[in-house]
Amino acid sequence: MSQTLVMDNRQIPTAFGQRTAFVLQWQYLDTLQLRAHLEEARQVLSAAGPENVSSVLGAMSEELSACSLLLSERISSLSPGTDLQEPTKNAGPFCRMFDSRTTCQERLEALLSGYLNYARTATILAGVPEILGDATSSQLMATILGVADRSIWLISFSLERLPPLGIDDASRPKVQPCA
Repeated sequence: MSQTLVMDNRQIPTAFGQRTAFVLQWQYLDTLQLRAHLEEARQVLSAAGPENVSSVLGAMSEELSACSLLLSERISSLSPGTDLQEPTKNAGPFCRMFDSRTTCQERLEALLSGYLNYARTATILAGVPEILGDATSSQLMATILGVADRSIWLISFSLERLPPLGIDDASRPKVQPCA
């Protein structure tokens, strides 16, 4: 009797190499989508945002590019001849529409949300190669999780360093100390 895994109503193939390649393709598409949204935010913020935020986003984009390259190489080694799809533009959990009035803080918050979704999905997917005993793919997923964790930290740190928008001391809520 063959064992079948189902995630988000997608059946994962039962053959070892195909199953792992399917999971890595899923991660590959998520990586490309997140990188596209990161690049869009970086381009806008490089013109209007703080310089240090733009350089951090550039480094994060390079890391996602490296992840997508590693994923594509591993997928090709597991399932030769696999046609890697390009993600649908403006799709997935990382999509959020912006207009010209969107602030740097709002864009960073959207990126933080996208990275949190990316890390959550990667955490779920990382278990499949591990269960199947594919140490190479499992290590690759661990690397991707490390990149996501570092990026989440960098975005959070950048958000903490931004000046509060439209808030002055008089309009901040007063917090009473605990007795």
